[in-house]
Amino acid sequence: MESCMKRGNMETLRDYCVEEGFAITVISADNQRFTATCAAECCDWRVHASKLADGRTWAIKKIWPDKHSCRGWTSNNPICTVKWAANKLMEDITSNPEIKGKERNGLLFKKYGLYMKKSSLYNLKNFIGVDLALKKVWPTAKRRYCCRHLSRNIKKAFPGPLMYILSWRACNATNPFTFKKAMERLRMREKNKS
Repeated sequence: MESCMKRGNMETLRDYCVEEGFAITVISADNQRFTATCAAECCDWRVHASKLADGRTWAIKKIWPDKHSCRGWTSNNPICTVKWAANKLMEDITSNPEIKGKERNGLLFKKYGLYMKKSSLYNLKNFIGVDLALKKVWPTAKRRYCCRHLSRNIKKAFPGPLMYILSWRACNATNPFTFKKAMERLRMREKNKS
């Protein structure tokens, strides 16, 4: 396995686990350290990584034992998410959008030696379909996520329309300047309230 990985991108570790045929359990993960063990109870394999001095790069400090001998997840590895499979099969599905679930599972087994559940395969097709559609229709558009639940929580904590309106201004900001201004107004209003 490579000795460096970036925070937020567990793909290197995930690929290693799939290649070696095991799943992991995360023991601890924070902004400075990451520790995980093999998910099989009979296995002592462990990995420890920490952030380097540059504050961005992560280095694997210790893998014990050096060679992982447990092969507990040979065909249905729970570490393989729909997002992981979509990234691995994107090219194949893009070239053949009508590919059936059994064929997708066959591709996964041929390339990585594992299968996914039928429900996951259905989600995989939806995941890739939406992703491809967005890239085709709006290739340069930025994506934003729903803030409705956040605004409801703000409305409960701060009754009245002003905080609700200010929170939606921050949510609907289309550039960093507008977002920062809306957040400043939210903070000022919150300080005045307390």
